Amino acid sequence: MSTFQFTLESILTLRSREEEAAQEHHIRAVQFKSRAETALRDARAELEAYHHSLATAREGVSFRHDQLLFLNALQYQQAACQHLAGKLQAAERELESRRTDLLAAHHKHEVLLRLKRTQQEAHQLATQRAEESALADLINARHALRLNSV
Repeated sequence: MSTFQFTLESILTLRSREEEAAQEHHIRAVQFKSRAETALRDARAELEAYHHSLATAREGVSFRHDQLLFLNALQYQQAACQHLAGKLQAAERELESRRTDLLAAHHKHEVLLRLKRTQQEAHQLATQRAEESALADLINARHALRLNSV
C-alpha cells in the first residue's frame, strides 16, 4: 500500500538540531566550569604558598619591607580568589541554565519521536487491516464465482 509519511518531519529535524545545539552549549558550559574550578584551585594553592612564605618570613629574620610585600601579595591573591570564585558561581549558574535548556530540547524532540512512532504504528495497523480486507474481498469474490458457476 502507501508508505508512511510523517507530516512533521521538518519540525522533527529542527528539534533534533536544537537538541544537538543544546548539547554543544552544555558541553561548553561544563568545560567552562571545569576551567573555572581549575583556576580557582590554582589560585588558592598560590594563596597557601604565600601564607606559608609569610609565616616562614615572620619566624626567621626578615625585613619589614619583605613582610609588607608578602601581605600585599596575599591581599592581591585573595582578591583574585574572590574574583575566580565569582566566575565559578557564574559558570555553575550557566551550566544549570544549559542543563535546563538541554532537558527541554530533549523533551521536545522525544515528544515528536513518540508521535512519529504512534502515527507509524497506526499507519501500519491501517495498512494491515486494508490488506486483510482486500484479501477477504478477494476470497469472497472467488467463493461467489464458484457458487455462481455451480
